[in-house]
Amino acid sequence: MGIVGEKLDIDFVISTGDNFYEDGLKGVDDPAFYQSFVDMYTAPSLQKTWYTGKLILQNSNTLSMAFGVPTS
Repeated sequence: MGIVGEKLDIDFVISTGDNFYEDGLKGVDDPAFYQSFVDMYTAPSLQKTWYTGKLILQNSNTLSMAFGVPTS
């Protein structure tokens, strides 16, 4: 994803998928958030504004709080 972001010289990222399954997140400091989201997208080309879709936010109010985006 980072290579594509670099080749396309992206201005932002739209995240429309669901990143957390099973039991969801336990809180804003849950290691699952860092292991499967934060630590995955470290390429310099991805250090842009991220817009998240409602599909991501439906599973966990905790995720909504982490991004500061309302779920409705």
